[in-house]
Amino acid sequence: MALATAIAGERSVVEAERRGRTELATTLFGGEEAPEEAERRTGRLGVSLGRVRTVLVADGPRGDQVAADAAAAYQGWSMRHAGRAVALLPTDELVPAATSADTSVVHAECAGGAAAVADAYRRAVRGCGLLAALDRRGAWVGEAELGVYAALLAQAAAGSGSAFVRWQLAPRLDHDERRGTELVTTLRAYLREGRRHRAACTALGVHANTLYQRLERITGLLGDDWRTPDRAFELELALRLLALRDRIGEG
Repeated sequence: MALATAIAGERSVVEAERRGRTELATTLFGGEEAPEEAERRTGRLGVSLGRVRTVLVADGPRGDQVAADAAAAYQGWSMRHAGRAVALLPTDELVPAATSADTSVVHAECAGGAAAVADAYRRAVRGCGLLAALDRRGAWVGEAELGVYAALLAQAAAGSGSAFVRWQLAPRLDHDERRGTELVTTLRAYLREGRRHRAACTALGVHANTLYQRLERITGLLGDDWRTPDRAFELELALRLLALRDRIGEG
């Protein structure tokens, strides 16, 4: 009876902690409360948001363990939100730990406070989506290490990325939508293969004549200068942004 009582007591403590962490994540990342109220509610749960210097997001089967281990190592707090594991850590000198090929980890710097924690969480989530889009699952990286892609994603989230894609690709996107053609796919493969016709035909699985016909239609839509180095670079950038947007999502 004493043992059963002790086990029941431990289970109730664990369940209370789980509910508290769920409430904490919803409060911080749900976007339904003002930062001041979030500060007060998380403070009652024993979490000092002002001390948070790193927000870690782990996406994958081992995410909970990774976040829990990081929280234990740095005396922080771990929780789950929207299917991902999150750790709030009072350090900006995080040492990467071992993970698995199916679990991606991204950490973002944070200045402390509810608003900064929520912003760092969103940046880290975008980073996890970026790793997935680049087929780099299993990586452990800081947001800054994602380099130019992180900057592009930040701009895309603000709306300018989609505007850039439309500016560069609108004629072909509209043509494909109206006629059910594959000019965008053709252009992507052609540029990716270094504008080598045979390699592009192999990648697309089409006859050489089909490729030439599509390239002629692309020239008719974009003008004769689309093959020049500067123009081709802009198109490749827009195509990569389009692919990232489709794989990560408009949001």
